[in-house]
Amino acid sequence: MITGTATPPHPTRRIEENVVKVSVDQDACVSSGQCALTADDVFDQRDSDGVVELLDANPPQQRLRDVQSAAAGCPAMAITVRP
Repeated sequence: MITGTATPPHPTRRIEENVVKVSVDQDACVSSGQCALTADDVFDQRDSDGVVELLDANPPQQRLRDVQSAAAGCPAMAITVRP
């Protein structure tokens, strides 16, 4: 007779597979604000100088298109996206 419980798959792996990885280079940012206009739940701008602030470094996969659009629209190429 075998007793015990089976260990479910580790949930962290599934979560990591369903997120986008985003990083910003604040030194390269020219404060155009295109990122915040395109994906305001992921990017914002500092009040003092308009430099990008990353609100969510790991947004859900559903936000990939908007985050990629924000990166493509950045005139300073200060946004890196890894799906």
